Amino acid sequence: MQFRRFIVDVTPLRLDPAFRRLWIGITGSAGGKEAARLAIPLQAYLLTGSAASIAVVALAQLLATILFSLGGGALADAYDRRLVLFGSQAGMALVSGAMLITALIPGVPFPVIVLLAFLLAGLFAMENPARIAAVPRVVPPERITAALALTSLNYQVSSVVGPAAAGILIAIGGLPAAFALQALAYAWAAYHAWRLPQLLTGGTSRPTLGTIADGLRFVRSSRLIKSAFGIDLVAMVFGLPLALIPVLAIDVLGVGAAGAATLASVRGAGALLAALTSGWLPRVRLPGRAVIWSILLFSFASTLLGLSGTSYPLALIAMAVCGATDVVSAVLRNAIVQTAAPDDFRGRVTAVHVLVAAGGPRVGDARAALMAEVMGIGNSLAAGGLLAIGGLVLVARAVPEFRNYRILGRSERSPVAPDDGRRAQP
Repeated sequence: MQFRRFIVDVTPLRLDPAFRRLWIGITGSAGGKEAARLAIPLQAYLLTGSAASIAVVALAQLLATILFSLGGGALADAYDRRLVLFGSQAGMALVSGAMLITALIPGVPFPVIVLLAFLLAGLFAMENPARIAAVPRVVPPERITAALALTSLNYQVSSVVGPAAAGILIAIGGLPAAFALQALAYAWAAYHAWRLPQLLTGGTSRPTLGTIADGLRFVRSSRLIKSAFGIDLVAMVFGLPLALIPVLAIDVLGVGAAGAATLASVRGAGALLAALTSGWLPRVRLPGRAVIWSILLFSFASTLLGLSGTSYPLALIAMAVCGATDVVSAVLRNAIVQTAAPDDFRGRVTAVHVLVAAGGPRVGDARAALMAEVMGIGNSLAAGGLLAIGGLVLVARAVPEFRNYRILGRSERSPVAPDDGRRAQP
């Protein structure tokens, strides 16, 4: 049946044992992260009774991501990525265990909660580059896109199951149960990271500020990778601002907090559906063009959301399209970045990608909020979507090598440099 061609491609799980171990471990890392997203802010609020405490925790986590990402990328390029993964995931399991202890002891000082949240986010920021950069080492080039789609599916499922499981455990056993789940999830990830083969890069001997600077210079010199990051930034800064969705639901659509939750859920459902039907992505010959079209649809849906007025069904459709196109763009964009970067730079390039992904949505939320004060929420969303379309066209026209980039299989590889816009050597 033709429909089977659209079902997520599980070939890397069948043919690549090392990727299978990595993917199984990711279930733990993703599950732990999603459980923490619910449990940590809840603990801060219950301890202080103030919503401002949640903002303090969020800022501490963002600061940790900024401070530790580049160092984590340098570690992933200097040492065995298997050990970087194991060390960071084992560290997250230990920090989660400490969080479990704080949940069992009454009257824990709030700065302790902030410190543990900072450490957990920092360790995750160090793990992230090694985990993503490990994928091209454990699958052949022709299966990289399929492997990244499977990784995306893992995170989409975890984003639904993780908070739900944590919520059920909190209802049954309180916060200690949620933190216990979090610690076990990270321990599961660390166990499977330890079972991976060696993932040495042959790159730098040790991470220094100089090697971090080398990674930044490489990104700056690669028009292809810069354009991938630039297109992502355009979508995040001018596209869908998630911080305004509750306000849109309550003040414009008039559907209340429950309607806002449904909007967010529909976006997640669209993303999950796109991941489940990602079987066609490995067959895309020109992934850069597919990224451009997916972000174009994402931006159009953002505009439609702003123009939906009081039409709740139209807003639901727009949110679902945003979720689906975001997954398609992310998978193909990651495939381009991971195949265009030499192996001994992949960790540092991925670290820059992490920073872009961490900072872009915050800038986008601030942009949308300021514009909403001037022109209203709906107009802010619509104008942002149109600006995203304009920015996307400018980047796409300025960097033809992004439009023409191809991910070649092992039998097609040649010594042509990856930045010529046509070929890459994983």
